[in-house]
Amino acid sequence: MKILVFSNCELDPSLGSGKTHLRWSEGLKTLGHQVDVVTPKQFRKLHWPKADQVKFSIDALVGGLKSHWRDYDLIEIFGGNFGWLTGTFKTLRKGNRPLIVAHADGLELLASKVARKVDPKKYKKIFHRLTTPLYDSINRMHFSFADGFVCLSQEDLSFFRSFPEHAKIPSIAIAPGLDSEFLERPFKIPPPTLHIAFVGTWSSRKAPERIARVVSSVLEKSQKAEFHIFGASAQKGLVLNSFSEKLWPRIVVYPKLPADEMVRLLSKCRLLFFPSHNEGFGMALSEAMACSLPVVTTPTGLGYDLKDGEDAIVCDFQDEEKMISSILQLLTNDVLHLKIAKNGWKRVQTLSWETQVKQLESTYLEWLK
Repeated sequence: MKILVFSNCELDPSLGSGKTHLRWSEGLKTLGHQVDVVTPKQFRKLHWPKADQVKFSIDALVGGLKSHWRDYDLIEIFGGNFGWLTGTFKTLRKGNRPLIVAHADGLELLASKVARKVDPKKYKKIFHRLTTPLYDSINRMHFSFADGFVCLSQEDLSFFRSFPEHAKIPSIAIAPGLDSEFLERPFKIPPPTLHIAFVGTWSSRKAPERIARVVSSVLEKSQKAEFHIFGASAQKGLVLNSFSEKLWPRIVVYPKLPADEMVRLLSKCRLLFFPSHNEGFGMALSEAMACSLPVVTTPTGLGYDLKDGEDAIVCDFQDEEKMISSILQLLTNDVLHLKIAKNGWKRVQTLSWETQVKQLESTYLEWLK
């Protein structure tokens, strides 16, 4: 296959989406396919201080039409803000080639719905009342004009299929793989430390206010417990100010770490707490599970696919009492900890990049017939 990829971010292995885009493209190249990638650096002009998603869509349209897109068998597009480009490709192409695939790290239509529910005051403001419908229309165009849809979780797949206009579009969920430093780790028994881990930025999508309330309650009940935060080094002040100052000595915000050091430190933690409002997948979950950590999470992304009480503890988004009690149990109950951790570790052992890329390859070849 000759594949042209449009990415909504740079292929940076230190970034979640950047790493997955890179791994998919590298994997398909390894299997013998030609893969050419277009990133924002190649088409973005000046940014707008407001409504920059619209400017991105304009830049993507202009830059995409300058590419030799007709020379490819398949165009793979990451990101709903390419909607105008997707619609134009569909309109201008001749016959059924190239095939246009929307490959979503997280389904923007679902993320927008969740964001409005989580922060209704924000979306009642005049700016968001004007721009949100426009953003949603661009995203809807992207997914409606695609010939195929690939996402990372059953949650996104179910939401995509709930739209009548998507009924005839072939669609599939293919989880991302795990890098070797995570996948090649043997299972470990519970560590003696009572460290609660969180991996990610301190952003609204990750439910920071909920994290602060739940963890504060846990730290007050368990005087030996600590909270260790990976991935929010640039937001250390914001993180600490979310907690009572008396708890600061037991809160560790790590600087940016190389992968092997992060794996080493994460493996010393007792569990991962990851109560996001919305995730396309949530690599933090699968990576922690591969490091033998049981996870307390919410039913979004990978968490949507996990079985509560078996390979994870899955809590309803508002059920902070269950989150608190579950964390406290995993800190003290070795039998429960071992059960959840071992099942979670087994659950992610099939997620090698080689296996996942081959599934993506076979899907594309089937759709191209």
